[in-house]
Amino acid sequence: MTWTADDKALLRTACAEGARWALTLPDAEAVIRSTEHPDWSAWLIRRWVESGRPLPKGLTVGGWLDLSGCTALTALPDGLEVGGSLNLSGCTGLGVDRVFSSAAKARAALKLAKEA
Repeated sequence: MTWTADDKALLRTACAEGARWALTLPDAEAVIRSTEHPDWSAWLIRRWVESGRPLPKGLTVGGWLDLSGCTALTALPDGLEVGGSLNLSGCTGLGVDRVFSSAAKARAALKLAKEA
C-alpha cells in the first residue's frame, strides 16, 4: 500500500514533526498500527474515524484511545486491543456513551446494548 491523497489529507492538521514521521511509513494503516509514537498513532486513528473510515481488524493500541465524539463510528473492529482506557463518550453511532477501562469491556457493553 501507499499513501493516497485521502490519507495524506488526514495529515493536513498535524504538526510538521508528526507528519514527517508518518510519511516515513508506507501508509496510513502502518501509522495506526505503529507502537513507535503512540500519541501520533492515536491522533491519526481519531482522524481516520472522523473521516468515516472503519478501523482495521486486529488493531492494537498500546495506551489509551480517545474516540470521544466520533459519531460516525458504528462498530469496533474485530480483535481491537487497547492497552489503556477506551473513551467512547459521545459515540452515538455505537449506542454507548462512556469511557471503558479496556476494549474487552467496551465490546461487552456494546453487545448488551444491542441485545436490549
